[in-house]
Amino acid sequence: MFVDNELNFSIAFYSFILIYVLINTLLVSILFKRAGVESWKAFVPFYGGFTLHKLAFGEEAKWFWFLNLVLQDIYGIYQRYSFVKSFGKSTGFAILAIFFPTITNCILVFSDVEYEGPQKHLFMR
Repeated sequence: MFVDNELNFSIAFYSFILIYVLINTLLVSILFKRAGVESWKAFVPFYGGFTLHKLAFGEEAKWFWFLNLVLQDIYGIYQRYSFVKSFGKSTGFAILAIFFPTITNCILVFSDVEYEGPQKHLFMR
């Protein structure tokens, strides 16, 4: 009886996580398309993150993506902030995007924002 409840919880939990990841990836693919990048790149592990980094910081700063492998949490926050700023949103909205990425991705997708170009990387100023 206990094992059955635990199995049901695990199935429900992992189903929720899978749906969350699929929705978020779909939203990012729409943002990629809006920025002029093929949308399928959002669904490829690592390459989607690399493409998001190039959209946030430009072609010149693409090598800084490897910092994401070492300093995932800190650099991921900075990358998310800059990605949202590259769509012309305010600093407050970019900070909100750090804490609520899926909600802010929905706002970006369903609003009429346009990709304005990459932000200047912190190490290239």
